[in-house]
Amino acid sequence: MRIIKAEVAYLYSAHFVRFGFVFVLLPIIARRLGLDELGIFLFVQSLCMIMTQFVEFGYALSGTRDVVNAKDDSFARSLILSNALAAQASIFTVILALVLVPLSYKVGLLTSFVFLLHAGLSGMSIGWFFRAMQKSVLVAKVEIFGKSVTLIFIFLLVQSSGDLFFVGLSLLLGSALSLGISIYLIRDTFRYDLISVGAINETCKRSWDSFLVRAGGSTLSDGNVFICGMILSPLEFSFFASAYRISSGVRGLFGPLVDALLPRIVIEMVDSERQRVFVGKLVPLLVGLGVLFSLGLFVFASEIMHLVLASTGERPVNLLQVLALLPLIMAFVHLFGTCHLVSWGESKLYSRIVLGSGLFGMLMCLIMVNIFGSFGAIGAILLSYVLVALASYRRVWSLKDYA
Repeated sequence: MRIIKAEVAYLYSAHFVRFGFVFVLLPIIARRLGLDELGIFLFVQSLCMIMTQFVEFGYALSGTRDVVNAKDDSFARSLILSNALAAQASIFTVILALVLVPLSYKVGLLTSFVFLLHAGLSGMSIGWFFRAMQKSVLVAKVEIFGKSVTLIFIFLLVQSSGDLFFVGLSLLLGSALSLGISIYLIRDTFRYDLISVGAINETCKRSWDSFLVRAGGSTLSDGNVFICGMILSPLEFSFFASAYRISSGVRGLFGPLVDALLPRIVIEMVDSERQRVFVGKLVPLLVGLGVLFSLGLFVFASEIMHLVLASTGERPVNLLQVLALLPLIMAFVHLFGTCHLVSWGESKLYSRIVLGSGLFGMLMCLIMVNIFGSFGAIGAILLSYVLVALASYRRVWSLKDYA
C-alpha cells in the first residue's frame, strides 16, 4: 500500500503539471494570439487528441494487463512491448498520411505536420509498460520533465498573432523528449528481432477491445468537441472548448489514482474476496472526490474563466458551471467501468457500452448544437457519460451482488 501511495503521489504531480499546462497555455494564446486563434488551436487540438487515442490503440489497458500477467517472463515482456510500439508506429504513419493534407487547409502544411507529429508521439507513450511494472514514479518524472520543457518553449516562442506554429512546435518538443527518454530507459527490453507482421497482428487483436474503450472515450469527449468546432464560430468555440478543457482537466484528476490502482486490482483477482474488499474501498473514495471536484469547479467557475480567458462575461462562466457535473459523473464511470468491468476481463462489453454511448452522444451533439449552441453540446456530452455509468452499473449488478 505504501508503494501505491507513492505512485499515486507522483502520478498526481504529473497530472498537476498537465493541468497547469492548460492554465498556462490557454491564457497565453488568448492574450497573445486572440480568442479567435484560441478557437482554431482548440479545434486542431481536439483532432490531435482523437488521433492520439487511435495511435495509442488501447495499450494503456490491454498492455498493462498483459505485462502484469507476464511480469516474471522477460521474453514475453519484450515481445509485448516491441510489437506494441511497432503497431503504434504503423498506425501513426497511416493516420498522418490521411489527415495531413485536409488539416493543412485549416492551419497550413507545416503547422499541421508539427501538431500531428506531436499527437502521434503522444499516442506512442509507453507509460503503460512502466505502470504495469509498478514504476509509475518513473513515468511521472519523465512526463513532468517533458511538460515543463513544453511550457518553457511556449512561454518563450509564442508572442503574437500568427505564432500558432510555435505552439505546435513546443508541444512536439515536449512529447519527443518524453518518448525518447522512455525508450532509452527500456532499451534492454525493446528488441527489433522480435517484431514481425504476425506478432503485430496478434497484439492488435488482443488490444482491439481496449482500443474500442479508448476510442469510445474519445468520441465521448474529443469527438463532440471536434463537431462543435466545425459548427460554432471561432469565438463561441473558444468559450465552449476552454470550459470543456478545464472540466476535463478536473475530471482527469481521477486518472492517476485509477492508473496506479488498476494493476493492483488485476493482481487481487487471484482471490475474489480480496478483490471485492479492495474495490469496495474505492466507492467512498471515488464518489467523495467526484463531489469535491464538481463542487469546487462550480463555485470557482467565474475566477477560473477570468484567469484563463481574461473574460468577465457570464456565458463562459455558465458553460463551465454546467460542465461542473462532469467530474461527479466520471466518478461512477470509473467505479463501475474501469475498476470493475475492465479489471474483471469485461473489456469487450465495456468497449461496446462506451463506443455506443459515444456515437449516440456525437449524434445528439450534432443535432443539439445546431439548436441550442454550446449548451446543447454540453447536454449531449453529459448525457453520454450518464449512459455509460448506468449501463456499466447494470452489468456490475448482474455479475456481483454489492447490495
